[in-house]
Amino acid sequence: MTTERYYIERKRPAFIIILLLLTLFQVSGQAGYDMTTRISQRFQSYCRSIPWEEIYIHTDRDEYIAGEDIWFSAYLFDRQSFKLSLHSKIIYLELLNPLNNPLIQQKILLQDGPGQGHFRLADSLTSGTYTIRAYTKWMQNFSPGNCFMKDINIYSSQPSKKFYKKVVIEEVQSGTDYRFWNGLMMKAGSKENGDVDISVEAPNDTLDARNDKFYIFILSHGNIVHSSADKLTGGHARITVPGKTFLPGISQITLFDSLGRPLSDRFIYIRPQEIPQPVALAEKDSIKTREKISLEFLFHESLSDLHHPGLSVSVTPKTNNTGSPDLNEYLVFGTEFG
Repeated sequence: MTTERYYIERKRPAFIIILLLLTLFQVSGQAGYDMTTRISQRFQSYCRSIPWEEIYIHTDRDEYIAGEDIWFSAYLFDRQSFKLSLHSKIIYLELLNPLNNPLIQQKILLQDGPGQGHFRLADSLTSGTYTIRAYTKWMQNFSPGNCFMKDINIYSSQPSKKFYKKVVIEEVQSGTDYRFWNGLMMKAGSKENGDVDISVEAPNDTLDARNDKFYIFILSHGNIVHSSADKLTGGHARITVPGKTFLPGISQITLFDSLGRPLSDRFIYIRPQEIPQPVALAEKDSIKTREKISLEFLFHESLSDLHHPGLSVSVTPKTNNTGSPDLNEYLVFGTEFG
């Protein structure tokens, strides 16, 4: 009797870049401008020396039968600019079975950001959920959290009752409280008009901090979108940051004390604005078997400035599978918070 085996994949925790600033200098009596500048310079220096890359793999579909070919396009992006990255030239791509064992390994050559490839599935594969994993040499410094991961379903050509699934254990991560030196606490919330209210409070037992200076930094996709020096009055302070300050996706709000030491952080999700589909398809509602048809593609004007235009088309039967997120949806969270 065969026991069904499961592969357990832990959801990758959010990558908290600001923790690298814990080694920040211990300086007292600094002017607000000097401290915010020094913290910004420290963060920007880190981002320059350790660029954050993102890969997106676009497969021709999400469900396959053992023995078929998988065709795909690969794209490498710079996380800060959202533009195609020239930092790496090769993507390493793997197909992992439900037990996380690599079955296929390939190298994909990139041409100024994008690349293409395909591989054939063995006809002896058992039915189950498999994973496409992709990374560059540079991304191995942050493996496995920075790897692109995508699940696909593969069905055996000889149908069986067994389908090996992956059991995912989700770990919910909220804002972090460091509280290494004093009890300053921060709360953040969105208002109806899209602005974000940030409140900072010093409990009564921290009398030395109730009129102290503090600093607020807001990071989004590796960019500093807001920095300010503020002061508590009677142990309280409230700052309103305009909604237009934030980039779509998750922003990280970090509170520093008067010495530039991180005390706590919170995460705010900013919903992306609805944008028109970049490519529209005009086709018939129904066709006959083996009927020859013409497909008309309508491109949105936002694509006119693309440096690497390209188009790949696949025609597959419709299934109940909702499919994986498209490129725009993926880059909202990426591997940093995905």
